[in-house]
Amino acid sequence: MTTDTTTAGGALTAQVSYKYQRLRERLRRAIQTGELSGKLPGERILGKRYDANAKTVNKALSDLTAEGLLSRQVGRGTYVTGSEEPALDGQPAGRRFGWLVSSDGNGTDADYLYNRARGLLERQGCRLEQVIDASKERDLHCGRLKSAMGFIAVGQVPPLRLLAGIQRRHLPVVLTNNIHNAGRVSAVTVDYAHGAFELTQHLIQLGHQEVTLAVDPSLLPAAGAAPLGYEAALNRYGMACRPVCTVSHGGLPDLGGAWVCVGTKAAAAVLDQAAEAGLRVPGQLAVAVIAEPGAKLPTERNLTAYETDRDRIIDWATELLLSATPGARPQLVFVPGRVCLRSSTATRGPASEASLPTPDATAL
Repeated sequence: MTTDTTTAGGALTAQVSYKYQRLRERLRRAIQTGELSGKLPGERILGKRYDANAKTVNKALSDLTAEGLLSRQVGRGTYVTGSEEPALDGQPAGRRFGWLVSSDGNGTDADYLYNRARGLLERQGCRLEQVIDASKERDLHCGRLKSAMGFIAVGQVPPLRLLAGIQRRHLPVVLTNNIHNAGRVSAVTVDYAHGAFELTQHLIQLGHQEVTLAVDPSLLPAAGAAPLGYEAALNRYGMACRPVCTVSHGGLPDLGGAWVCVGTKAAAAVLDQAAEAGLRVPGQLAVAVIAEPGAKLPTERNLTAYETDRDRIIDWATELLLSATPGARPQLVFVPGRVCLRSSTATRGPASEASLPTPDATAL
């Protein structure tokens, strides 16, 4: 007698899946009706109550935590979200946070940002320790990493391995000037779409007929919103979009017209290549940049820039960190900036009003 192992295995999988889904729904109803409230019993006790093993209960509780119905505190237990149990640490006072800084940053004034964040947290009775360089593998296992109750990350997105370890402990992470598409991470970033729109429109109004967008890839994925603003400005004036350029070691395509650069590295690449080609800025080439918060722009370049107040970025980051609760949905904040006009976008001569394209109000 032979047994169809494929059929038997499929039936077993279906049975386990059904039992797991039924358990998860029963737990969800119990939470919503108030049958389960405050601190939940242990997984073995819940397993006996709902006729399931501890492993299945753990998986169901993890799913409900991801939905925001529960919050799990390492070493303390599992709580219904919104419970007034003191284990939820509802008061921020006395908490210790970590500062994740990348040494591969984009020239931002990291020390200033750290000191401002530390001052804001100290006013709430909290501590901020600059303990981790997120770009170095050896710091991923730093002892003080385990004592932090949340993190602010500056510069590039921390390694996935580090973020995964933090999220397994259900601790909040707030990224500054970047976002993370794959993880449930809060972020505060420059409004790159607004910046690209404003700078592109400014260059068009100066009479430039060709405007190109160049992006520093280290600012992705946050800077990925810049092409939306760039295209919106061109569409408003009925102008054709040019391919978006990514700054790389291979150089940029033909320089000419006007350039909107996303990030100071992109602006430096355009200016360096213009110098090698003997192009004058301004005059033969116009350059504007969407600067990172706190970025140090070279004064001799006199760059027109879309600048965002670095204090607002950090203020938002600390507010999100203090208000975060386990299992809560991540928050994404876009901070608008302003255009600071300088000589790098001057034209070869004043454009007449008749030569300027007419904006299409329906394109907005």
